[in-house]
Formats: sequence, structure tokens, C-alpha cells
Amino acid sequence: MEDEADLVWVIRFNLEMEGYRTYVATNGEAALEMLHTDPPDIMLLDLMMPVMDGWTVLEEIGKRGLDRPKVIVVSARTAAGDRARAARYDVSGYMAKPFDMDELLETIKAVVSPGEGSQDGDVRGDPHGNPAPPEDSRGV
Repeated sequence: MEDEADLVWVIRFNLEMEGYRTYVATNGEAALEMLHTDPPDIMLLDLMMPVMDGWTVLEEIGKRGLDRPKVIVVSARTAAGDRARAARYDVSGYMAKPFDMDELLETIKAVVSPGEGSQDGDVRGDPHGNPAPPEDSRGV
């Protein structure tokens, strides 16, 4: 879940080149709606989003009884306190912006469990209205 259009495009392009299916939510409330209607396997979560921040998204997942995907935080917040707080939420990874795309791809691959699909994980929605790739794609 990311609100910076250029970064969304770069991440999405690279993930789709790796064969992942991608979806984007540009704010926390949209992310929760996607988690309610069609939960992904993996969620890349920015902590500083409009409408509802990433911390609140993590809290609301539990409050609303939603299935929680594996979460990789991707944030400009790099303080030790933020990393510690993310650990308390049991996130699967924490990437500080700016990050190396190869490192993000390796982090995703390390989080994906074999047997859950091709290279499972979805980040739902698209701020530009682009259609989702074919169903036989792998997803993050």
C-alpha cells in the first residue's frame, strides 16, 4: 500500500517483470477494503499514507478481524523506534526508503512460502485504473 505514484510504478513494474501479480491501494482505508474483499498473501505497507497511516492499518486489521497477510514495511521512517514498533506488529520485513529494488525483490522472495502458489502475494488496487494482469501470473 503506497501513495507515491512514481514509486508505485517502479515497484509494480519490477514485480510484474518477476512474474508477480500486483495491486495497489493509495491510502489506508482503501487497503483495509481490499483486505476485506480479497486479501493478498503479501502486503508492502508504507507507514505514512493519507486517510489512514500504516500503523493504523495494522491495528485495524486486528480490530476488524481481517485475515492478515505477510507484511513488508516500506517506509522513509528509519528510526530504531519505528523498526521496534514494526517488530511488535510481527512484520515480515522492513525496507527503508530509498531502497535497492534487488533487495526488495530478495526480501519478498524470502517471505514467500513454497506451496502457497506460484510466488504468492498481492498488493491490491491500482491508482491509474490499469487492469490486473492475467490470473496465471504470480502475485505480490
